[in-house]
Amino acid sequence: SAGQPIVLGLVFNHHGANKEASGPAGVAWENHQVLAYDMAPSPRSRGTASIRIYDPNYPGRDDVRIVCRAHVAGMAMVGPWGGVQVPVLGVECERVIGEVGGKGAREPTRVRGLFVMPYMAARLPEKVEE
Repeated sequence: SAGQPIVLGLVFNHHGANKEASGPAGVAWENHQVLAYDMAPSPRSRGTASIRIYDPNYPGRDDVRIVCRAHVAGMAMVGPWGGVQVPVLGVECERVIGEVGGKGAREPTRVRGLFVMPYMAARLPEKVEE
């Protein structure tokens, strides 16, 4: 719900563990979980949104985000006779760490897909004395 952090599953295009896969796409089970805590449209680029995330691979950093850009992915013929072409919209996303060219910045990682993961808080078991 609005204002609440959510867990996102990320599927990367070229995941490091995906050495045997053929082609450029990762596979669904090679994903990574992050915690999304803010989202805003980019003030500099129309059709772009930035999702601020906590990534457990980069603890203590608050400059990690997923940047998504809308774009025209192609054209499709529609209508009863296929006579009208309409644009097919797509979204390209990447994980960005730091400001491009800034200290501590990393090369952006393309994200093939992202999805909301179910989460339910659980208490740790009480310490058991042996």
